Amino acid sequence: MRTFGAGDFFDVAPDWSRRSRWLSATVLVSLFLMNIKPVNGVAGFLLAGLAAICGALDPCAAFAFIAGSQIAPDPAGFPFTLAQLFVVAWLVTLPINGTAETIKAIPKGLRYIFPFMALWTAIGILNGTLTAPLLMAFVYAFIAAAYVPLLKGGYSRALLMLGLGALIGVAGHWGTSLGLSMEGEIYIHPTRGGLRIGSGRGDVNLASVNVGFALWTIVAFLVPHLLVGPKENVRRYFIFVPLAIIGGAIPLIAMGSRGGLAYLGLGGLATVGLIFCIRQFARKAAVPILVGIAGVGGALALAFPILLHTGPGQMLQATIEYNMYQASTEGSGALNAGRNEVWGPFLESALEYPLFGPPAGTVINMGEFGYNEVASGLGAAHNVLLDIASERGFPTVILFLFAFFAPVFAMWRKRGGVYAYPFVIAHVSVFLPFMNLSLSGWKTFWVLHVLTTFAAHSRLPQASADDIEPLEDDVGDLALSRDRNGVETP
Repeated sequence: MRTFGAGDFFDVAPDWSRRSRWLSATVLVSLFLMNIKPVNGVAGFLLAGLAAICGALDPCAAFAFIAGSQIAPDPAGFPFTLAQLFVVAWLVTLPINGTAETIKAIPKGLRYIFPFMALWTAIGILNGTLTAPLLMAFVYAFIAAAYVPLLKGGYSRALLMLGLGALIGVAGHWGTSLGLSMEGEIYIHPTRGGLRIGSGRGDVNLASVNVGFALWTIVAFLVPHLLVGPKENVRRYFIFVPLAIIGGAIPLIAMGSRGGLAYLGLGGLATVGLIFCIRQFARKAAVPILVGIAGVGGALALAFPILLHTGPGQMLQATIEYNMYQASTEGSGALNAGRNEVWGPFLESALEYPLFGPPAGTVINMGEFGYNEVASGLGAAHNVLLDIASERGFPTVILFLFAFFAPVFAMWRKRGGVYAYPFVIAHVSVFLPFMNLSLSGWKTFWVLHVLTTFAAHSRLPQASADDIEPLEDDVGDLALSRDRNGVETP
């Protein structure tokens, strides 16, 4: 029997070096500044190059860049996208970035997802439907798998960097609120609340995907430290949690994206609900959470008439009213309003070619939304599973679903619920937009998958209770043990 020590709750890894912190901060600041139009116009080339080089030199900075580059804009006239630039920077710095020695670890990070990658590629070659966006995501999965061993066990730290990189999605809202001229698609929908402001390279849908992921991943990273971490850090984390929620929730509401509201609400329910499924959390957090929910709910109920007159409040009201109107006119439910005409034709196409997908050139009629050529590289099913099924058949979908969930279950079984908690919430924050948008090439997911796979199968440290503070005064939690299958037993 092995002692179930406090080290199982958190990464037992070397302290975060000053070099790594500076490189990571440089990446985040550079990508954020690129969202300011005057800055991007004058120094975009320099900032992009600086962020890419710094990201390539350190694993934590690499994860920050990968997530941040999914939302930060490319400099005008730049010959590469930020994603392509990072690949170039990685290759140029290969002799000194440390990954030349860790490339042999790549198969370990792809153990779950490789069957999907192989079948997807093989069918694409046979059908003549191979497309670049998902192939680029595969490249990033390979690169991320080479960086993860350099973390030396600091997997949760890298997860936090993914969250902070995605948090750049709030730049459009908060920058505009401060009177800055920000990058991002801006358009006016009078029936949907008026001005809707995206962020960086995308519209409100892309921005809300990143903000939803960032919000709940960061909060989930903080929760274990708040509930079972060293007592001297509790006050600091207690301040960070509401700041993260406010900083992410207001932009999600103000952007007027129905998906964004779903990521906010359902992501929050998952983040809170999972706490009650983890005994070490539930015993300490149940009463405070219930009291807090009651208090915040009461305060919001009293302040709601006032909040409705604010910009985000008016956008929230307009978004809900528009969704109800569209649901009634289309005869669909409120949760799938606006998607029936898209999901139906893609599902029909998948059922017509269930094993290996349709031949090249097959076109799907999406009604009022126009036509889409299957496997054109511009997925339009507004659902990742339908995109894959309509392009490659149902066996490929099954392999993808297995790869999505397998590392999370493996981590929960091997490392326990406390350690797995932020990784589970991160996957929830990916799964929600996967059901709403065509995001199979979202590189943040692919590196998250590799990171989770490594973390799930890393060797458990022989840590003692001295690594962190005991859980309150209950010594019994540190006296738990695990059998060979990772099951906790007294």
